Amino acid sequence: MKRIRWVNTVHALVVIITGLINYFISTHQTASMLIIPAVGVALLGYSFVLERSKMALHTAGAITVLLAIFTARFFMLAMSPEAQDTALAEDVLTRRMIIYGILTISSFIAILNYALIFMRGGAKDSARNH
Repeated sequence: MKRIRWVNTVHALVVIITGLINYFISTHQTASMLIIPAVGVALLGYSFVLERSKMALHTAGAITVLLAIFTARFFMLAMSPEAQDTALAEDVLTRRMIIYGILTISSFIAILNYALIFMRGGAKDSARNH
């Protein structure tokens, strides 16, 4: 298995698992909470075509960048003093910080790997090098 495919698959599984954990341990389960696992499923689908298509590599990279931006923002909101003053329980804020922190770190690691692939010459060139 090539490195980019492996990184994208692991990242997609982390996104799916943390998104589903967030959904199932929440007391208020809404359909919008399933957006993150759906993004993970889309990234997992891209894992199978990353090595053959530059467009798939760029699309997976763009989705991951957007995911990193949103989860980093949610992480910062959960850490903000205004969130500490709300009526949310301490365990809810802690859970949000942990889940969004894991998603943000995973996304940034995947972005760094995508950037290394882009600098090496794209999906097709990296498949020949490994």
